[in-house]
Amino acid sequence: MLAMGHAPTIWQHANFAGLWFADSVRESTAPGQDARRREILFAVATVESFIFEWARNLVPLDSVESYFPAGDYNTSIKDRWKQVPKQLFKNGITKGVPALGQAWTEFLSLIDYRNGLLHARASRPQTGGMDAGSLPVPPLGALENMQPSWPTGVVVRLIVDLMGAAKTPIPNWLQAHLAAGGASRP
Repeated sequence: MLAMGHAPTIWQHANFAGLWFADSVRESTAPGQDARRREILFAVATVESFIFEWARNLVPLDSVESYFPAGDYNTSIKDRWKQVPKQLFKNGITKGVPALGQAWTEFLSLIDYRNGLLHARASRPQTGGMDAGSLPVPPLGALENMQPSWPTGVVVRLIVDLMGAAKTPIPNWLQAHLAAGGASRP
């Protein structure tokens, strides 16, 4: 009898969410506006990588494209964070979707700050009588007055909320952070 089969497919991938998170945690321990600026960027990068890596690890690899079409750089992290958990739940892969509560509201501010920093809205001049759409984001003085670890704490709460609702394990890098006494609330 002749046995026939298919050649195996080897999938390779990288994980960056935990590395971005480590960068965010490191910046959360440093004082000053430059550390807050970097912490914001690294915190949002954590979430961008995490949502993909989390879903990729839950679904068959050949179906990742249905959740994250290649070349789709127009779907915002706000939309992905809402859509992907809903799709996974609808497809019976997870047990629930998170309520979009306080962590979500803070995350929206964090995204606005990240976008303002990357797209130079933070550098806009300000004077009296300007309409809100012309003001710098983050507002002038916000980075100097921001509590260290606020961006990192927002990301921790957002991911913990998602893992709790979906009934999936918290990633090892976040478990280690929490076990070491890392802030889940700034």
